[in-house]
Amino acid sequence: MIVDDPHNPRQAESPTEREKALEWFDQTFYSRLNDKKNGVIVVVMQRLHEKDLSGHLLAKGLGTCKNSGHRRKQDDD
Repeated sequence: MIVDDPHNPRQAESPTEREKALEWFDQTFYSRLNDKKNGVIVVVMQRLHEKDLSGHLLAKGLGTCKNSGHRRKQDDD
């Protein structure tokens, strides 16, 4: 199963909106994984806050983080 951008940048600024995304993942999305032992969930997102979904999963020991290596070009470059 794939989660693509669970937070948008504006919502990630709000503790309430971040919590809604985490609750959705924990209570709705994760429950749909029918084989918790062998199933796989891939989260594709940019890190927006230390308490975003990636941070939540890492804190629970439920994943690893892979950096794509792509960086946004700075305006003065």
